[in-house]
Amino acid sequence: MIPIITIDTNIVIKAFNGDEVCKNIISGKISVVSIITEIELLSWPRLNFEEYNLLNSFLSECFTLNISSDIKGHAIEIRKKLRLKST
Repeated sequence: MIPIITIDTNIVIKAFNGDEVCKNIISGKISVVSIITEIELLSWPRLNFEEYNLLNSFLSECFTLNISSDIKGHAIEIRKKLRLKST
């Protein structure tokens, strides 16, 4: 049986930045993320096109606890436009 793990934004960011502990936390598991984590990751202001695609690819492999696509899309665009940060 494959373990299931719920992960937050910071774990994903650290794993993508090469943190071995975080990479090991995610590796070989079914990852669950909240829609908020997805929004935070994809609206990160300094994401370039390649990073966006890598994160989007990773997120497509995760199970996402979701809200409507319209609300998610609007939230991503608003956060990017206003450069909102999480507190």
